[in-house]
Amino acid sequence: MRCPDPERMKVLITGGAGFIGRHLTSALLRQAADVTVFDNLHRHLEPSPSTDSDAGPAIRVADIRDQSAVASALEGVEVVCIRQSNPTLTPPAAATAAAPPTPEV
Repeated sequence: MRCPDPERMKVLITGGAGFIGRHLTSALLRQAADVTVFDNLHRHLEPSPSTDSDAGPAIRVADIRDQSAVASALEGVEVVCIRQSNPTLTPPAAATAAAPPTPEV
């Protein structure tokens, strides 16, 4: 995945502690994006995004169904990548309505 201009782009990755989320986090950090991992850590003992970058991601331990946690995590975010493992879990409608539009790549 290549971002149009990833340097310091603010990215929120839900489910970021999982297998795909860790690799996505690592790739974005190598491109100098400002990454926040949002995960309830249900399947993980601790957040461990693998990264070759000196600057690791910010970690927010919360549930995607917690509307206030999602709204807070979205503040200042330019891109949201949804990678939670349970497809029946969706962000609250009010929080996703506040999300910025996804840029065309």
